[in-house]
Parts: sequence; structure tokens; C-alpha cells
Amino acid sequence: TLVGEFLHRVLEQRPETVILRGRCRESESLPYKALDSAADQLVQYLRALPQADATAMLPRHPTLLARMFPCFRDLDVLAQFPERVDSRGDGQEVRRLAFSALCETFERIADRQPLVISIDDLQWGDLDSIALLAELVVPANAPRLMLILSFRSEDAGTSPPVKLFRTYQARLALPTCWTEVTLAGLDEREGCDLLRSLDTNVSLEEEQLKGMVVESHGSPLFLRELQIGR
Repeated sequence: TLVGEFLHRVLEQRPETVILRGRCRESESLPYKALDSAADQLVQYLRALPQADATAMLPRHPTLLARMFPCFRDLDVLAQFPERVDSRGDGQEVRRLAFSALCETFERIADRQPLVISIDDLQWGDLDSIALLAELVVPANAPRLMLILSFRSEDAGTSPPVKLFRTYQARLALPTCWTEVTLAGLDEREGCDLLRSLDTNVSLEEEQLKGMVVESHGSPLFLRELQIGR
């Protein structure tokens, strides 16, 4: 909700901003799942452009994009480009070229418009996604974009994707480029204020409100559920 509100305000102030949002789901098992939804939105954005503009956004070897994300095959303009990379070659080299192609696409978009990529529930991501996200923040290749990553703090020490990203993050020459925001539970006053502000016909006493805040550990989501249950 916090990220969604931030992105809403970004669009209010800069309507031309391109925002790509992704989310990892625990039940999904697919390559690069952290960026799968964002790739779908990127394809929709490119399809909405005049063909000449969409072509200008594509990398030197655009067919590589479809290697990672099949949704790029829906781009009619992609058919104009021959396959120039031998798929029988070294897999790691093909992956490196594909990563570079996606970074190049983001860079071309960012040259024209502000670009924000937001990924939620990173703790359920996959290691290939983390390797790709690292390409977006390594200074040698990094496009000029804002990358927002969110994950559950209780999983930070055990989630392989989060631990791997922390490793990449520690290698950055400019660690100050990161701003880390930790969300704690609401305190008693904040929790009671939230409960009072919710659209409800249920009238609760002050002690009931305080009890619900304690029971929910200050989680706005749990407070809402408790309020509905009353």
C-alpha cells in the first residue's frame, strides 16, 4: 500500500513516468518470475507506441528479449529483426547478452521518460531474477531508473533470493544509492486512529480499540481484518 501510494503520487507529479510493477508468488515456479509481470507491462507499453518509436526503444539484438520473456513474441516489430545469437552457444554467454539487451531497453526508455521498476515479495523470487536485478544496479550497466524492492523482514535472513541480493548490494561501489525503509507496526495511537478512520458502522469502545491494536501487533492488514470480523 505504501509503495502503491508513492507510485500514485509519482504519476500525479510526472504523468509521463513509465512504471513497471512485478510481484513474486510463493506458488509460482517460472524463470525470472520477479520480473515476469513487469515484462508483460513493458510489452504493453511498447505495443501502445507508434512502430517507429517502439523500434527505437529496442536493443541491438531484440530477439534476445524473447529468450527470457516469451511475451516479447507478441511484439509485431520483433519480426523485423533476424536471430543473430546462436542458441546452441554457451548458455551463460547467451544469458549475459540477454541481460544486456534488457538493460539496453530500459536505458533507451529512461533516456526519454522517468522509469520506475517495483518488485514486491522478493523473498519468494528466484536466483536468476536476482542476477538480472543486479545488472540493473551495477554501475557499469545500470540504466537510470528507480528500483523498488520489498520483502518480508522476517524472511530476510533465510530467503536465498534476498540473501543473494544483499551480496550484490554489498559489492556496489556507491552503497549510498540505496535508501532502506523498515516498516514497523503501528503504535497504540496510530492503530486506534486507523480503526476510527475505517468505513464501518460498528462502534467500538476505546479499550476494544486498544485490544485490537495489541492483538494485531500493529499490522494495518490485521487491524482491518479484525475490524471486519467485529
